[in-house]
Amino acid sequence: MSVSAENPFKTCFPAALYLPGDAFDASRFQLIGRRIAGLQFAQAIAASLQPAELLRVVCPEPDSRNPLVASLRPVVPAKAGIALSGEVSMGSLAGVDAIHYPDPSIAAAAEWRAANPGADLSITGIIHTLCTTTVVAMVRRCVTAPVAPWDALVCTSRAGRSVVESILAQHTEYLARRFSQASLSKAQWPSLPVIPLPAPVEPPIATGLSRQERRAYARQRLGIAATSFVACSVGRLSFHSKAHPLALYRALAGVAEAHPDLLLLECGQYSNPQIAGAYRELQERFPQLRFQVIGGLEPATDEAKWLVYAAADVFVSPADSIQETFGLTLLEAMLAELPLVVSDWDGYRDLVQEGVTGFLVPTADVLATTEQVDSIQAPYQAGTLSYDTMVALRSLGVVVDVDALRQALATLADDPALASRMGLQGAQRLREHYAPSVIAARYRQLWGELGERRRSASEEEWRGLRAWIPADARLFQGYGSQPFTVESVRASQQEPGDSLLSDSMNADLFDQLCLGQSSTVRAHLKASGELSLAVLLSLGYPEERGRQILAALVKLGVADGSSPS
Repeated sequence: MSVSAENPFKTCFPAALYLPGDAFDASRFQLIGRRIAGLQFAQAIAASLQPAELLRVVCPEPDSRNPLVASLRPVVPAKAGIALSGEVSMGSLAGVDAIHYPDPSIAAAAEWRAANPGADLSITGIIHTLCTTTVVAMVRRCVTAPVAPWDALVCTSRAGRSVVESILAQHTEYLARRFSQASLSKAQWPSLPVIPLPAPVEPPIATGLSRQERRAYARQRLGIAATSFVACSVGRLSFHSKAHPLALYRALAGVAEAHPDLLLLECGQYSNPQIAGAYRELQERFPQLRFQVIGGLEPATDEAKWLVYAAADVFVSPADSIQETFGLTLLEAMLAELPLVVSDWDGYRDLVQEGVTGFLVPTADVLATTEQVDSIQAPYQAGTLSYDTMVALRSLGVVVDVDALRQALATLADDPALASRMGLQGAQRLREHYAPSVIAARYRQLWGELGERRRSASEEEWRGLRAWIPADARLFQGYGSQPFTVESVRASQQEPGDSLLSDSMNADLFDQLCLGQSSTVRAHLKASGELSLAVLLSLGYPEERGRQILAALVKLGVADGSSPS
């Protein structure tokens, strides 16, 4: 990359980011965890740019480009920059070593790479929810697509990586059985590094205040007594796809016996009035508890969410859904210096240091008793059971230990000093392991390592990847009577001759066939009265394209060659 007054950038950031609006734009799409995570990831990468470094970003939807630029520009360091493109192309990826996708769709990207021999780059993606048929198909496709070990599917948790490994292993084993092989090599699987999502930078409310000062400020704003013991739960208010609230309500009811001023702040959105009504119905069964909902049928504002974190004494999330993979709200709670009381479930267990930053509540899952497709999965796979119903039925098979949940909450309610220490240790752990700069550095290292592996790959390995494409020459060569093997053609002496190439029926297509240089080809034919394959090769055309040009000249009556007999 050249440096000039117009182009002051010496290098490109190692990877381009592919960011469709669905991956980050909560102004146009529903506010959900993976979109929050997508924007925070992009901001973490943009903030990590070095002087004179250019970050290439591909955003295919015009309506999402301005919001993306507005979100990234404030965090880009001085003398660094962003180049925004609308499509994945050799131009939009110039100078980069990799392209990163916000989902597991690396197989489709690898197919694009195989079709573009000049695309010498690694492809990476990231997991979020892993239980949909669409996502499982994306991961499974990595076994047969031209994906290489110098590509990567980044897993945000160890539990998520275990799921991905199981999908890849199952499909590899299926193919071995399908083709009567003892086994198939796993050597061509993508790399599966575990890199967590980045945490937010800082709470956007009451900045500069101490934890206790933020607590007092937030409680005044929310109308909460200073003496109340406040537990907060943040995220989708969904009993079927996030966490069934009964275990939490039962546990809090036990704690309320000794702490009658207990309050549960539920911050999130109900997807419809029926779900809101179901929550109210269950809450009426616990008259000893006080509830305050922030959000409800409308999404909670970002300010309101951080007021909830600031006002609380403990963060609680008894997640029981297989939709969960990581736990972004746990990072938010750690940033707010809250102790965590969460279910021992999937990626949650990576984030919590038991007894240090919080407590993990045991869970028991029916799925752990079998390895077969069961009576819930079968109709979902067949399309006769909806996704929402499937995840809801799955959650009913997960039992959260209510006694352990109650004991953890009671311990923190009885010992505010312990809660404070845990919150401080959680904030320290976040700074060390989940800060945006830490995560961006890990990705930069990953892309560097993948690049080294890719550059050491043999030509045979690359040929193996590009053999994925079934060549038209192999598929359709039997359609004609015989091959077109003409090596040289002569300008036709019949009217209208060369002028046919200027007709609207032929001009654009022939110019495309000549790679935009049809005038050069026509000039050679006109000047010498003939045109050979050797001349076309000297002009830089590959042999197959040269033969295509000769055939088109004969077909269109512009030149004469040996005709099929």
